[in-house]
Amino acid sequence: MNKAYWDNNASLETSAALLTTVTVPPKQFVSQEVLATFGLTVSIIGILANTVVFVVLILARREYGCSVNIFIINQSAMDLFTCVSTVVMYVVGVGRDCGTIT
Repeated sequence: MNKAYWDNNASLETSAALLTTVTVPPKQFVSQEVLATFGLTVSIIGILANTVVFVVLILARREYGCSVNIFIINQSAMDLFTCVSTVVMYVVGVGRDCGTIT
């Protein structure tokens, strides 16, 4: 006869060994202040660039009556909103944490 798949004395209870060593997270190569300054700079440049694109396309649409650029206008408006909200979140975060960047 075939051998049974389970032994009658087998137990379904198992235990796993827990890690007893503490791992230290790796050090960051760039400080939080540098990352925040870079992000803020990119956001401010984005605000300026998207404002120029948005205004030029709105004025061109009014002058020439072309509605082809409506998707570019929408994308520019969304990018502008994102850049402005990033700067606002940075200012609110720094003001709330008394100078520390989260």
